[in-house]
Amino acid sequence: MKLSLLPTLFSFRGRLGRIQFVSWFIPLSVIHFLLALSAKKCHDFGSAGWVGLFQILPGIGWLIALVGCGFTIGDFKDNRYGNSIYRK
Repeated sequence: MKLSLLPTLFSFRGRLGRIQFVSWFIPLSVIHFLLALSAKKCHDFGSAGWVGLFQILPGIGWLIALVGCGFTIGDFKDNRYGNSIYRK
């Protein structure tokens, strides 16, 4: 049984077996988890969370996420997304 993307994700009709459920659930959970982390790191810089979507660009996206978010310190002062985590 082959399932297409849109009906599987956005329709409440039909049924899914265990294998089909897990084959969709795990990758989507990983993507959601990574985008949530990126959004929080963007907030650390004072940027909107949607900027984290750049990580899904093929090739360069992971480089942007790693260098821009992984090796760079955020704002030392409070911003509209919350208090600074860098206070002593």
